[in-house]
Amino acid sequence: MRIGCRAALLALSCLMSLHFAPAALAEEAKQEEAKKAEETPKLVKAGTVKITAYQAGIAVADAVWGKGEVTVDGKTRKFKFNGMGVGAGGGAKVEAEGTVYNLKEIGLFAGVYSSASIGAVAGSSGTGTATWLRNTNDVIVELRTTEKSGLAVTGGANGVLVQFEE
Repeated sequence: MRIGCRAALLALSCLMSLHFAPAALAEEAKQEEAKKAEETPKLVKAGTVKITAYQAGIAVADAVWGKGEVTVDGKTRKFKFNGMGVGAGGGAKVEAEGTVYNLKEIGLFAGVYSSASIGAVAGSSGTGTATWLRNTNDVIVELRTTEKSGLAVTGGANGVLVQFEE
């Protein structure tokens, strides 16, 4: 009789796990989606940006530098930038333009930018693939290449310092 009880308990346990497992998996999936939604920043369009960038790379390092202008609320400020990356070879000149998000005041545009993983919120405006950057002030820039000359194979800049020109 004891063997029968154990078998019955085991069968009941299996049935319960089959019944509740999909609900538990669904709840886990909901929690994962909520976590991703929290990590994906809200994008509030603040202005536009245009840049001219130069890239040069030898062996495993590359350098990027250039200039640009950011326009917010009808005010335009010029800036310069430079940075370093990994996985490079060759040289290129790139012109790009894009959208600036989450910029509460134009002074917060300057800072150190790194690649941003924005995910599914990427729009389809402009040409080419979007490059997303985020600075230390949570300003996000979406750049799309408008013109490129030269040939460079690069892993991209790991960090770019943006400074306003006086």
